[in-house]
Amino acid sequence: MINEQSLFLSSKKENFKYKEIFILLMMQDLKILNITPETAELIAENVCEFMSNSKLTYHNIMHILTIFKFAQENNIELNIEQKFAIWFHDIIVNPLMQNNEELSSSLMEAFLKPYVSEEFLKNVRKHIIATSFYLFNEKELSLVNNDENSHIIMDLDLNSTCQSYQYFVFNKKLIEKELKKRKINSSKESYNKFVSKLLERKFIFRSSLFQNKFESIARDNLELYLRKNK
Repeated sequence: MINEQSLFLSSKKENFKYKEIFILLMMQDLKILNITPETAELIAENVCEFMSNSKLTYHNIMHILTIFKFAQENNIELNIEQKFAIWFHDIIVNPLMQNNEELSSSLMEAFLKPYVSEEFLKNVRKHIIATSFYLFNEKELSLVNNDENSHIIMDLDLNSTCQSYQYFVFNKKLIEKELKKRKINSSKESYNKFVSKLLERKFIFRSSLFQNKFESIARDNLELYLRKNK
């Protein structure tokens, strides 16, 4: 679907191509919900538009596509509720607000409520909200969400930590660029504190799948980052 090298391309032609891929892939999942092709296209185009703001250099359609790419390449099977949690989890992103996941969940419900059950909406919302729990310790997380399906979404959202060190740093720079475009100050110390918090835990990742396959790679990358950025 996408190769890692393509993430470094930023021409208008490339952006248009990935918008097309985003819309087509989302439409495929929307059709599984028995949504008509016309409505599926309308929803996918609207979601794509939300995530195509020029100020979004990290939390954009490429972030979503690379999550699906990582899952596909590593044979991580996702159910349809997990897929829609991925599609919608970063549709609203404002670092100055504390309720981005709540707002993203509400927008997801606005798009999908006419076509799915309340149980479906409840589960997708649960997975999206879980992406706000990254700094919770094991006990805290177990009290609010003990669902392995949610934990896989949380871990997929951090997939850059368990790929090449170059790719991890590249994503870090995209986050910095996004904050700069939004005129939000970002210090090296605050990010180092975030990384240190992840490393303090017994496991960086929450799901047993990621703990078994990717934990050591992520830990090596984060430890190397701290050594290089003291």
